Amino acid sequence: IGLLPVHFAEEARVRLLLAGRGELEEYLKRLTQELGVSERVTFLGFRLDVPQILNALDVFLLPSLREGLPLSLLEAMAAGRPVIASRVGGIPEIFDATEMGCLVEPASVDDLTAAMLSLARASNEERMRLGVNARARALGVFSARQMIAGYEDVYTDVVEKLGANAQDELSYQLVYVSCGLCGSSEHHIVLRHAKELYNGLDAHFDLSLIHISEPTRPY
Repeated sequence: IGLLPVHFAEEARVRLLLAGRGELEEYLKRLTQELGVSERVTFLGFRLDVPQILNALDVFLLPSLREGLPLSLLEAMAAGRPVIASRVGGIPEIFDATEMGCLVEPASVDDLTAAMLSLARASNEERMRLGVNARARALGVFSARQMIAGYEDVYTDVVEKLGANAQDELSYQLVYVSCGLCGSSEHHIVLRHAKELYNGLDAHFDLSLIHISEPTRPY
């Protein structure tokens, strides 16, 4: 918000949409008034229509100070949006060597300004190219299907290594399968893979214990 009147005074088209709620919300609203940029900043609050919001964006911005593997970033990538994000937690792993936006140092005003100006001044074609790369990266590496294949590889490898002892070792283990990146339409895929994987194991293994977590924000 503080960058708008200083660095984006000549970029009148730039608008900032802030989604979500938090303890700084009222302070930030006052700040927009004090800086005279309230017409350029929209506070969306808590929303359930995230796919529609993402489709309305030109660039997704995640200037976090701390992160794990942020689902919001993966959602924006899957929506085909170029992204700007902090170099913290698992975010560099998400980017890898993919040209899909900008990685910035956390809390670096200079880095964030340069990245925002770069993408704000980029052509529509360039932003589209970065967005296509982002979507390909998200769906090719971080999709639910890729996650399921990874689980299957791990469990299959364990079963093969344990051999005859597999039943004794795995009979009472609880498998937690999280489908945070997929909608309910994908749940049957998880169950089918789980059934195939554990077919023939000890009868004490209760398949109903496999937990499928509902997605909080479907694409």
